[in-house]
Amino acid sequence: MTALWFEYQKEIENGTRTIENFLNYVQNNIEIEIKAIKESDLKLSSTKTTQAKNTIACPQCKNGFLVRRESKNTKGAFFYGCSEFRKIFIQF
Repeated sequence: MTALWFEYQKEIENGTRTIENFLNYVQNNIEIEIKAIKESDLKLSSTKTTQAKNTIACPQCKNGFLVRRESKNTKGAFFYGCSEFRKIFIQF
């Protein structure tokens, strides 16, 4: 899709297409994709449900899960922190 958009943008630069045409094209494609998803039997699960199968729940907040992160200060040093750290600072 992005390759098509790139070509479309080159045509806009050359003056053979307009920005309005491009935006209508993108909106039409989005509407088609949304309709196809609604009509399919595609089952979507929440990120937390999917991640919960392969992760350890945060023992402090119980909402997030433990994520291994590399220290910004010490290369090669790792720590585990809660995925919800932006809401509450917890580090192990």
